[in-house]
Amino acid sequence: FRPTTCQKTSYTVALKGVKDDCIYTVCDIDGKQSIASVMGKDLQKGLTLTANSPRTAIILFIKPLSTN
Repeated sequence: FRPTTCQKTSYTVALKGVKDDCIYTVCDIDGKQSIASVMGKDLQKGLTLTANSPRTAIILFIKPLSTN
């Protein structure tokens, strides 16, 4: 959630609990920031989320596509 007083539009989140060699799909609930597939090691490095407007929430669903 981006509060009204926050000036930053982007924030990078390093995800934990994902496997390095697994491929994941990242889906934004409204589809604006969805990613078809991304490696777990890249999610661990950081996923940058952007909320251009104040009072915006970003809800993501992260699902493994493979379990290498």
